[in-house]
Amino acid sequence: KEKGKKKKKKRRMDRTPTLSSIENYDYSGLDEVGVRGSIAPYFEDPVVDVLSILFPSLRTFRDGFENVDGWVNQSVKFFDDYYFPLLISVALYCPIVFGIQAAMKDSKPFDLRRPLIAWNLFLAAFSIAGAINTLPLIPISIVKGGWWGTICTRWCFGSVNAQFYAFLFDLSKALEFVDTLFIVLRKKPLIFLHWYHHVVTMLFCWYCNQTSQRYGCHGFYFAAVNLFVHAIMYSYYAVMAMRIKIPTAIAKSITIVQIAQMVFGIAIVLTHGTCDNVDETAFVLGCLLYLSFFALFAKFFLGRYITKKKPEEKKN
Repeated sequence: KEKGKKKKKKRRMDRTPTLSSIENYDYSGLDEVGVRGSIAPYFEDPVVDVLSILFPSLRTFRDGFENVDGWVNQSVKFFDDYYFPLLISVALYCPIVFGIQAAMKDSKPFDLRRPLIAWNLFLAAFSIAGAINTLPLIPISIVKGGWWGTICTRWCFGSVNAQFYAFLFDLSKALEFVDTLFIVLRKKPLIFLHWYHHVVTMLFCWYCNQTSQRYGCHGFYFAAVNLFVHAIMYSYYAVMAMRIKIPTAIAKSITIVQIAQMVFGIAIVLTHGTCDNVDETAFVLGCLLYLSFFALFAKFFLGRYITKKKPEEKKN
């Protein structure tokens, strides 16, 4: 019996994945069960299939994300080629936003309800597709290589669809500036958390897009988790824009999920800091970004749902 137990224990140890095993693991087999980057088991990606009808070169571009070199040739090159427009969008973001606020001080707000619904539905659909094509890989990779292995190695660059959506995620940070235009044109309150979050996230994603392929999959984690949170958030915004009543508990829960995202982000950054091959700049920037986001979201949550004054107290 004792010999049998020892043999069983030994076999179990042999199956334990290592850091190198996850880096060399062939993720192509995951296509068969529909989690490598496909929304359904027997389709590569319905979103790309449909859009390829209008944009034939899209499929070819997507298929270029087959490895680390593909990421460099596709994503890094794209951000290099369009460096100036992206830089201008960041530089003019605050002047345009606060300029519109000042110009509309004595003007009536625009309604924009229908465009707002369409915009939020678009971002919700994109985030849902992105989350489905990226998030399922995280638990699978953790099982295969452990927490450190899945962050410290570059396994994620072997998944075509996942990296394609990670690229679109980085690019979408510039598109999300439009969120703020809807706020100021409709003369809604613009809080510091909103515009600070947009600017800093755009710059951090831009940096990670250009450098993460040298170090590991920490950037992929940021993208997958944020896509999941945004899938919930923009769906909620779309329903709210339709003037459908939603319980306050839903909004409260979404803010809690956002705070949890910041805690998870801090854990990813700290783990990346322990890797043999660490991006020190990303480590410092990531710590500052996620800690500041955690503090701001926690403050927002406390002010809105915990210490918020009741109507009777406001009158007094």
